[in-house]
Amino acid sequence: MADLLPVLPVSAGLSHPEAQRHPERPAIRIVLGLLLGVMTYLVLLSVVTDLVLMISQRVTGNTQDWADYRARAVAGELPEGLLATNIAISALIPVCWALLRWINLAPAGLLVSVVRRIRWGYLAASAGVALVVFGAIQAVSLSSSGTVLSPQPQFWWFVLVVVLTSPFQAAAEEVFFRGFLQQGLGSATGRWWIGVIGSSLLFALAHGTQSPALFVDRFVFGLVAGLLVWRTGGLEAGIGTHIVNNIMAFVLAGLTSTIAEARGMTMIEWDKALIDVLTFTVIAAGCWLVATRLKVARLTPESGLGDRARIS
Repeated sequence: MADLLPVLPVSAGLSHPEAQRHPERPAIRIVLGLLLGVMTYLVLLSVVTDLVLMISQRVTGNTQDWADYRARAVAGELPEGLLATNIAISALIPVCWALLRWINLAPAGLLVSVVRRIRWGYLAASAGVALVVFGAIQAVSLSSSGTVLSPQPQFWWFVLVVVLTSPFQAAAEEVFFRGFLQQGLGSATGRWWIGVIGSSLLFALAHGTQSPALFVDRFVFGLVAGLLVWRTGGLEAGIGTHIVNNIMAFVLAGLTSTIAEARGMTMIEWDKALIDVLTFTVIAAGCWLVATRLKVARLTPESGLGDRARIS
């Protein structure tokens, strides 16, 4: 199979959103990969979620009607519902790798960075930036509003699921939207900005019914994360920020309301959206400064150098 479907070369000097552009790689292959990726996304999430919930219902001995049990779980009222959803989303990582390798004929590592592997030091530093900024904002918000912490039922089970699986779920969303889709759109069109805008739009739409303010909030998050990928050559900043955001958001929701309420949110006020946009911008600026200091590669290296490049 490897002889029939060899990895095609990667051109030097390309940004991450257009890294698959090469004379030997026809755009139709990239477009086919995109179509298969979107179709898999639509089917995979439902199938894997139901499979995990079927297993969890048997393991926990829950005798509730399947339709009612599934509805409660998917809504986030049960820890196993969050577990099932996170596992389903995490399954996108191997799917994207497989499509990139066998359909697009590109190195699977190209999804995560221009040097074809994760730069762990930069990822950790970006997560640190996000933790400081998000933590400061949440501390000010809680103290000014006088919110009383009151853990929801099964709080610690939810925390366990969040801590163990949210990092994979957040990484998978970045791999799919800012990696696979953004790079595919940018490479197929030869315009990096089309990849950034198109993947951001799909990211916001994928969250379902939502108010205009919440849509803008998510769309801007996608734009900021996509621009960071373009400027830093990889997904590390987006992954680190996404992980911190999701863990803090779910834990805080479990302490102040319920995780089900946070998952079912369909609207926010415009002032909240503005605060979020400013927060994303501050975090992005910090991550970009860290990338500059670490001198992370922003463009694909000369042929053959990707495997030997020193990673920050």
